[in-house]
Amino acid sequence: MPVSNIDKALIFLNNYKWSSHLDYCGKNNFSSVTQRDFLLEVFGGERGYEKTLKGWLKNLSFNKVKGLTLE
Repeated sequence: MPVSNIDKALIFLNNYKWSSHLDYCGKNNFSSVTQRDFLLEVFGGERGYEKTLKGWLKNLSFNKVKGLTLE
């Protein structure tokens, strides 16, 4: 089952403060505790991170990660 509404998922991620996601997007959230240089280089910067994230969300299947989630 894929993510049915990518825009809604992105809104959730952009409003969820208990993640380093905002820091990778260039918005200071936990910037004093996260080390982003290496992964931002891998992703090709903040825009590359966002592009990769959107592609991942488009292809995400909850069946693939079902056994990895905590309930």
